[in-house]
Amino acid sequence: MHVIPTPNIVTLRFSKGDHLSDYKIHLRFEDGVEGELDIQSFVVFDGIFELLKEISEFKKIKFHSDLGTIFCSNDADLDPDVLYFS
Repeated sequence: MHVIPTPNIVTLRFSKGDHLSDYKIHLRFEDGVEGELDIQSFVVFDGIFELLKEISEFKKIKFHSDLGTIFCSNDADLDPDVLYFS
């Protein structure tokens, strides 16, 4: 068996998340980086995220700090790497 070395992979997780207004959220990551994100500036609201077009649905998002991501009411989640680098 030949093993190919892989680079160290760091999982970026947030430790705290808050809904601010409309499509804006505030996240604090485990490494101390924190900031405000406007989700509508980088998420296309179609397919599994189509329900987020309605602000009432967006306000139902859940911040899951154990997994380090955000879940919609249909269980679709946003990649923590995307959130971190946005």
